[in-house]
Amino acid sequence: MNRAEARGRVRLRIDDEDGVLATDAQINDALDLAQEEVWHMVVEAGGNLASREAALTATNGTADLSSLSGGVLRLINISEKNGVNGRLAILPARASDGMTNYPTSTVDLYVTYIPQATAVTDDVTDYVWGDANTPSKALNELMVLKAAQSVKITENEVNGALERRAADMERIALGQINIPSVYAMPLIGRSSRTKSRLRYLITSPYTLQLVW
Repeated sequence: MNRAEARGRVRLRIDDEDGVLATDAQINDALDLAQEEVWHMVVEAGGNLASREAALTATNGTADLSSLSGGVLRLINISEKNGVNGRLAILPARASDGMTNYPTSTVDLYVTYIPQATAVTDDVTDYVWGDANTPSKALNELMVLKAAQSVKITENEVNGALERRAADMERIALGQINIPSVYAMPLIGRSSRTKSRLRYLITSPYTLQLVW
């Protein structure tokens, strides 16, 4: 579903197919906000379709998170490359822990993170959800309903049927956000072999500092 199709669906939900109640620009703004709202709902509900992984190099102990594709909404995991295929988990530190900056010139990292919502800025690009660019009819419909609710609020009108449909679709959509559903059991008895001696701090919104 692209933005033009989403806009038409919003007009259908608010009974405004002749374009009297809201302009295209107003509905586009409502869709932008609704997309962010739905994406945050997916993330807060723990949807694994939201995460992606990237290789990143820390230079002189720091790594620039702003270079990661899609922007960073939430960090999930940081690990240090160990040999050819090995990894050592890097745990977060607290500023009060009294650790010092790690001075080594380069450290190869793997970063698992949740990106920002993929913005749609034209009428022909489809809405997608997650690292695999996954289309979702349920999430699309929830976004449309949230946008319609927003327009109705602007018009100082509440539609009970629209509110109930949005609540029902939220339950359906959030039940489909894991592809496939998975739960990782913690490793037992290997902590010294799977954890790095390094820790990390976030010293600014997009700067990761390695410490030890």
